[in-house]
Amino acid sequence: MPFLDFRLINALPFQWGLLAVVLLLLGGNVAYNLHREHQAALDDERKSLEIQAHVINENLSQELRATNAALQELIDNYHFWKMPGSWREGTVIHLKSLADVMPGIRTFVITDEKGIVQASNRAELLGFDVANRDFFSTIKQAPDKARLYISKPYKSVLNAYIMGVSRMIPGPKGEFMGVVNASLDPDYFRTLLGSVNYAPDMWTALAHGSGIQFVMMPDREGQTGKNLLQPGSMFSRHVESRSDENFFIGTTLNTGEKRMLAVLNIKPAGLSMDTPLVVAVGREYKAVFVDWRRNAWMQGMVFLAVFLSSIAALAFYQRRSRQFENERREAELALQNSLSDFNNLVTQIPVGVYKFRMQADGRNRFDYVSPRWCQLLDVKAHEVYQDASIADKRFHLDDYDSLVQRNEAAKRDKKPFEWEGRIIRGDGEIRWIHLESSPSLLENGDILWNGIQYDITERKHLDDELRRSNAELEQFAYVASHDLREPLRMVNSFVTLLDKRYSGKLDPQAREFIAFAKDGALRMDRLICDLLEYSRIGRRGKPHSPVNLDEVVDEALLNLKATSDAVKGHFEVASGLPTISGDHDELVRLFQNLIGNALKYHKPDSPPLVRLSAVKRHSNWIISVEDSGIGIAPEHLDRIFGIFQRLHGHGEYEGTGIGLAICKKIAERHKGHIWAESTPGQGSRFYVSLPESNPQSPSSPMALSTPS
Repeated sequence: MPFLDFRLINALPFQWGLLAVVLLLLGGNVAYNLHREHQAALDDERKSLEIQAHVINENLSQELRATNAALQELIDNYHFWKMPGSWREGTVIHLKSLADVMPGIRTFVITDEKGIVQASNRAELLGFDVANRDFFSTIKQAPDKARLYISKPYKSVLNAYIMGVSRMIPGPKGEFMGVVNASLDPDYFRTLLGSVNYAPDMWTALAHGSGIQFVMMPDREGQTGKNLLQPGSMFSRHVESRSDENFFIGTTLNTGEKRMLAVLNIKPAGLSMDTPLVVAVGREYKAVFVDWRRNAWMQGMVFLAVFLSSIAALAFYQRRSRQFENERREAELALQNSLSDFNNLVTQIPVGVYKFRMQADGRNRFDYVSPRWCQLLDVKAHEVYQDASIADKRFHLDDYDSLVQRNEAAKRDKKPFEWEGRIIRGDGEIRWIHLESSPSLLENGDILWNGIQYDITERKHLDDELRRSNAELEQFAYVASHDLREPLRMVNSFVTLLDKRYSGKLDPQAREFIAFAKDGALRMDRLICDLLEYSRIGRRGKPHSPVNLDEVVDEALLNLKATSDAVKGHFEVASGLPTISGDHDELVRLFQNLIGNALKYHKPDSPPLVRLSAVKRHSNWIISVEDSGIGIAPEHLDRIFGIFQRLHGHGEYEGTGIGLAICKKIAERHKGHIWAESTPGQGSRFYVSLPESNPQSPSSPMALSTPS
């Protein structure tokens, strides 16, 4: 059983529903793939930003460790530098040396416990009071000799925005003795931050743990010193998370841009810092997905094209399907009407129709029998369908062998055949039928016979009556012509005797009358002889056998030699005239009459020329007899083949007007026909069409369940 009903598949709503499901699945697949690609792009970018943040963390951690080490070295040598003498000058030189080798440090400052600068690599800061600076006040308020203090960014006395990294100088008892401070150089850190920017839309920033921004790269006006610790800001979210590392997607408060941001606390291992530094690495959100949006647009266009083309294709398919369905229904209706008309016709016509199949496995069956066929054989259709041999039993035993022979020959030659014979109906009545059948070889090896048959009993009876009547007429004509010649010979004898005995005693007019009487008697005798000959055609004919027309023409020419020599006739006979089935003597008479007419009706001023040739058309040979004589008027071409039809007077040409009638009768007896074409004054051409073979009984197509 099929999974889906074909009619359901062909239903228009089902097709649209199926298309919708397919498009939804396809659209869902496209959306899912785009989502995966979007997430992959997001994950890749997040990883890249976090890596850059860690790169900055490593660099800044090293910088802070180095700064812490430098500050610790200054603290360790503080008491040495405070010894009597010119310690300040030596300390300044040392601080300058440190600043030169540490590019991230702009200024080193050493203060006393009151906040007065005692030493610095910058001479202009000596003696400067920094007690109010954050890097000093914070340490003084909460001194811790082990802690590294990071001050908030501020503007220095040199008008530079800096951030201080400080350590407490402890006294002998750990008391607060001053501060050693290193100011971070913003230019150095801008260079460091800019080194990780790999895209034009990317920026990095460094801020104090309190939220005050120190540097940003690329630098933007008004961003340095800005407080990032605002409600809802990414910096606030980072602080509130209490996590050292975060990743955010959102709108930044300081720039108003939607960005992806990796945020990381810089807290070098081994350092005790009062507050961490915070580095942020970010990219513009839209720029990250430029390639993805381009790919999404392309996939969307492809899906839209598929979507629209699928709808258009289905609409076109359904329109064409409706057309095909309408055409199919019209064709089915026409076929039904045709079958109905055929069945009505088969039922009405007095011809039985059947289809008989000889199967390759040796079995035989009827595929179809019409009601008239069943009526002719006096059988029932359902019985014949079950047992084809029932039809065989209806054929007369004396005629059945000829049917089998015809059937076998047709099956062997794959040609149609005809048969006429007797059947014995169920009620014992004997009927004559005419049967025609044509074989077709099927691909599976079966032979299908399409045939018809009809009742010819009445025709057979009429044929018998006609044959008897013709025989009686021919006998009568023969007897009449034979008996008429006897008194005619007596008349002619006595007229001749009168002429001999009394020719000298009769006047010229009487002798002329005797001459008329003798001429009339002779012509009457010729008429009776020709009529006798005409009546003998067919009655004394021989059974047909192969006849070589070369021999026939040669014999006819020999019979006409005297006539030909008298008029100096010339003949052109094509070589290789065919051999046909017929009566040799009758065919000699036919061509002798035609050639004799050509010699007789020649032009007085030129000898006759007669041409004979043959050409095959289909299954017939057409023999032409062409002359160069006086010709025949077109209006006489049909009547010349009638008996006793003459176109000239007795004084012009001899003859009785029966010669062409004899030719016509001979041609028709050989299943052929004769006709003429002529141009007056140029000659005539007579055509005789004769079949290649001339069987004694009819030939055309049927097959029964004969043994194969």
